Parts: sequence; structure tokens; C-alpha cells
Amino acid sequence: MSTTPKEHNKPTRKKCTKPQRSGIPRTTHRRNAAGFTFLEAIVVTALVLLIATLVSVRLFGWSRNSRLERDAGRFARTLRVAAREAAIRQRNVAVSIDIYDGWYTVYEANEQNDYDDVEPLIASQGLNYYWIDKIDYADGTSQRSGRVIITIAPTGFQSSLLFSLIDRDDRSCYLRCDHFTPNVFVSQKPLELPETRTRVSFTTPF
Repeated sequence: MSTTPKEHNKPTRKKCTKPQRSGIPRTTHRRNAAGFTFLEAIVVTALVLLIATLVSVRLFGWSRNSRLERDAGRFARTLRVAAREAAIRQRNVAVSIDIYDGWYTVYEANEQNDYDDVEPLIASQGLNYYWIDKIDYADGTSQRSGRVIITIAPTGFQSSLLFSLIDRDDRSCYLRCDHFTPNVFVSQKPLELPETRTRVSFTTPF
């Protein structure tokens, strides 16, 4: 009796279907991602450069204004020191000012008003960023050139003065010396000369 071998049922493998790729290749996505990153870098760099430019301009303006303030402040401080020297010495002090180049020197006053060979009390200094546009006097006159001698008595300036300073960008600064006082005022806004005052004597005549 012949027997036929049994056929073993072999398991059938299921075919795995691969997911279909989209029409846009993956390399394109990578390029787009890289492209956005590069664009962001350009924007950030531009913002950094813009901020740096604004900060540098602001710092330059601040530095220049600071130099101008120091320049005018040094001139005013020299005038105040000259007034204090007159009060300490109880003698007149003279400030020689060259309007053209802005140099000023403090001397002990003499009757001749000649200070060419006289040892100064305060060495010559000059305006570095401003120059003197004009000097206004209490009598209504003004001076724009030449040399001026300011006499300071122990009680203060013998007359009121108004200095108009100007820089190369036409920015102005004003210094005012008041009659019979050692006061020197500095302002970026225009100042006016005070009214002429009469000095009062407290000595009772016999």
C-alpha cells in the first residue's frame, strides 16, 4: 500500500508595501531648513550691525559733548580761581585773553597792564574745542578780536562780562561774569548781562 507524502503547508510571507515617497525629495527639505537658518543669520547680523552703529554714534556724540563741557568748564574754573586769588591776596588780578586763539593767562595786576615779562599766577591755557565768538560788556559794546585784560578786584569782577563761545558745528556756550562778585555762570542757553549795579559803601562819612 503506497502512501503519498503529506504536503506541508508552507507559511506564506506577506509582502511589505513600502510607503510611497512624496513628490518632493528629502534633500529639498534639508535645503529649505538650511536656507531659513542662513536667512536668520543674515537678519541677526544686520540687527547687530545696526545696534552697534547706533551705539557708536551715541557714544561719539556723548564723548564730544563731554569734551566741550570740560573745555568751557576749565575756562570758567580758571576765572573763578583768579577771583579767589584776588580775594586771598587782597590785590587785583588780571586775566589776559587772546580772543583769536582762545589762550588765557592769569597775572597779578600792575598799573601798566603790561604782562609780557611777568611771571603768571596761573600758566597759559587755551580753549581746545571752542573759540571765543565775542565778548559783550555791560556798557553795550562788544569785542570780537584782539586781546582783552579782565581786572578782578578782591571783591570780584570790576565789570560784568558775557562770553559767547562757539564750536565748529555752530554749537554755542555762554559764560557770564557778574560785577562785584566772583561768580562765573556757564550755560548752553543764551545768558543776559545783569543790570549795572551801584556799589554801596558802608563807610559813614564824618
